[in-house]
Amino acid sequence: MWPSRPGWVTVAVGDPETAGAAIPHRRNAPDWLSHSRPREVWQTVRRRISVPRRIAYSNCMVRDVFMEGFPVATRCRSWLTCLAVLVITRIASGADAPKSDGKPAAKAAAQSDQAADQEPKQIPTKGSMLVRVIGPDGQPIEGAKLFANVSWFDLKAAKARSVIENNHYLTGRDGTVAIKLPKLVEDVRLWARKEGHVPMFASWWPMVSPEFSAMPEEFTYSLQDGTTLGGIVTNDEGEPIEGVQVEASYHGTDFRKSGGRAVFDNLLAFGDGAVRTDFEGRWQLNNVPPGDDIDIQIRLCHPKYIGDDEWGRLQKEQQVTLASLRDETAVIVMPLRLEERQEVANPLC
Repeated sequence: MWPSRPGWVTVAVGDPETAGAAIPHRRNAPDWLSHSRPREVWQTVRRRISVPRRIAYSNCMVRDVFMEGFPVATRCRSWLTCLAVLVITRIASGADAPKSDGKPAAKAAAQSDQAADQEPKQIPTKGSMLVRVIGPDGQPIEGAKLFANVSWFDLKAAKARSVIENNHYLTGRDGTVAIKLPKLVEDVRLWARKEGHVPMFASWWPMVSPEFSAMPEEFTYSLQDGTTLGGIVTNDEGEPIEGVQVEASYHGTDFRKSGGRAVFDNLLAFGDGAVRTDFEGRWQLNNVPPGDDIDIQIRLCHPKYIGDDEWGRLQKEQQVTLASLRDETAVIVMPLRLEERQEVANPLC
């Protein structure tokens, strides 16, 4: 069994020199990348068409060694048989090889056009983008956290492939930071967060927004002050539960279609950025978008209690309203897990 690598796809073909070869393949890669792999494997097999001849030749050598004690006539018949095998594989190789049509330049141009069609649409950059983060008063915000997700198609690699790079940044005293970019980009996604402000998101994806011809040299986030909401988490007995992981999502933005504009981020509190209930079972968020008609969904998780397996399940079942979340009187009940009696904890929290 040939070893593989995380994030790589193992391709099995008949040639022992290429069997199990690992081909870089990004998870959730675009269709053009997935569809190109079988063709590459087939071309590799065609290039290795001489393998049967080498195998046949090796078999003949082995037979000659083991037949050393046999009469000369028998050994000659064996060699003639091997020679016939070599001639047949040579003919098969020649028949399968691509024939020249006398127009190498035209064929090369056609192959180049085909390769260009397979590549994703990319837009040029200046090698970086200056990002500025300001507050509602127009003043720069120092220490704002930015997360950049950049993907591009690397043509200089031995095999052209899609590359994804993630980087974290912090704004300086003037509220700015330079985001590193390759010369060409396929997709750029950028998040900006600051405590007490509504997190924001922007993206440049030419496949979705074909009007993009180049990445901007500068971009500004104008963060809004966040509003608060909160509540209490209890068990079936009405007792507060401490240490509940509370995540919150804002459902009002299709972030995939931000089109180079700053929009509210969907995730207000998630993962390491989630909040936890105190000893009174209380929790609070201070980065919620304004409005009394917005859709905010809560997800609770605790090792000893049954939480949400989807956004807002307990919240909907128990008819928790946004008004009660706004005045922080909302109560969500988490039933005790049956497994807790066997001291089996939920590994997700």
